[in-house]
Amino acid sequence: LPAHLKGSDFGPSLKSYILYQYHHCHVSQPLLLEQFVEFGIRITSGQLSRIITHGHKHFHQEKESLLSESLQEAPYLQTEDTGARHKGQNGYCTFIGNHLFSYFQSTGSKSRINFLEVLSVNPSYLFNEDALAYGQAQGLTAKNIEIIASLQGQVFEDKLALEKELMSLQVAKYAIKTIIEAGLLAALIEKGLSPQMVILSDDAGQFNILEHALCWVHVERNLQKTHTYNLSQREGLDKVLDLFWQLYQHLKAYKESPNQPLKTQCERLFDSICD
Repeated sequence: LPAHLKGSDFGPSLKSYILYQYHHCHVSQPLLLEQFVEFGIRITSGQLSRIITHGHKHFHQEKESLLSESLQEAPYLQTEDTGARHKGQNGYCTFIGNHLFSYFQSTGSKSRINFLEVLSVNPSYLFNEDALAYGQAQGLTAKNIEIIASLQGQVFEDKLALEKELMSLQVAKYAIKTIIEAGLLAALIEKGLSPQMVILSDDAGQFNILEHALCWVHVERNLQKTHTYNLSQREGLDKVLDLFWQLYQHLKAYKESPNQPLKTQCERLFDSICD
């Protein structure tokens, strides 16, 4: 037999057709099986299921390498998570991407630790100056900052081992969470993630790291929350919202056709709104 048929009853053309029909065209397994019976292909439902679900390690490796490479090259990252049930259990699907790529990962929780672990692909926990700076920025007590300092230069490959170490040092539960986040972020930066990476999100707290930014709609939502108590204030807020969307349209026009007069107009409009 040819090498590509050893250990298999079916060749790569049929396998790729099955994967394309199932994953891309959303054809169900029963319909695929019915189709193959009509084609005269002798395949059982078990064999069909195995082709769909087994032997795809190289696809997962390609997916993980996509994210790792993108973190070092991307100018910004957009992210979002949403609830997703799997095998009767509530879980979450996290999206990470930009105009160049899209990456999805299903996990059992949504938290900043989860987000950093998804970004890491293969999480590790490093303690250095970046970890120390994160702990200080998060408002950890002097005692907990000293603990991070005492771990300087250490790398933990296992979260349970790190948690065990922190518990032995009598670190409070709330601080353990922040210290784990610090280790994850420091390891990501060590692997090539820029400390100036822009994280674009919907204002969910778990994504508020590095250079955090909001999409246009979520910025406007915060403006909409401004309390007004009389007609004059209401008219003032309406004027700001009108200018806000004018700027958005000008920026879109500049993206389509960059020119100096439009750039100057955008800058002036931005200054007038923010001032």
